[in-house]
Amino acid sequence: MIWLQAGACFVLWVGYGFWMRRSADRLRAKMHGMGRRARALLGSVGLLFGLALLAAGLYLVWALGGLGPDGLRPWAWVTVGLVGLAFVHLQLLGTAAMVTLVLDEVTARRREASLNQEQEQK
Repeated sequence: MIWLQAGACFVLWVGYGFWMRRSADRLRAKMHGMGRRARALLGSVGLLFGLALLAAGLYLVWALGGLGPDGLRPWAWVTVGLVGLAFVHLQLLGTAAMVTLVLDEVTARRREASLNQEQEQK
């Protein structure tokens, strides 16, 4: 039973990621509207707090007896699903913030010419 419950949660989490992909342009525009410091903070907090929330949520389910002999109890299954959704959301926000920081750095660089015309004429 635990594999069925875990599989259903996994499908929910991956589905949420694909659903959020539809709003990627809007999220990217929102990130570019923020300052570099705010994006760095959001990226770091999103990635680290998401992981901490996931670990704390799963520990809480275990500590409160949510894992029975036949799998997760119904309340624990809902809790794991919601904690996982929060984790995916925070990871998406954190990653989007970090990626926009890197892309800003790449697009701000000055491109050098691929050929040096002075060397060609000699």
